[in-house]
Amino acid sequence: MNKLIPSTQLQRKPDLIFGNIDEEVVIFDIDKDSFIHMNSVASRIFELIENPMSLEQLHKQMMSEYEIDADTCEQEVSNTVLDLEQRGLLVSSSKK
Repeated sequence: MNKLIPSTQLQRKPDLIFGNIDEEVVIFDIDKDSFIHMNSVASRIFELIENPMSLEQLHKQMMSEYEIDADTCEQEVSNTVLDLEQRGLLVSSSKK
């Protein structure tokens, strides 16, 4: 797992099987033969990282869409990104 820094580039794993149900994403993890259900905020993050986006860009986008203070947004987005990465649902790369 890469260390998250503002310039970390994020993108969802390209070969995932997923669908939307009431503005929330459900992913089928073929490797584990299981489904992953995301809440609406995690679903929005998942949608935004369809194409490469830096962590900093993701924070800014989420701040513009939700009424949340900067520190809370940064913490929640980072936690969600780490969770997605641990589940193998995104790829990340750090740029210096």
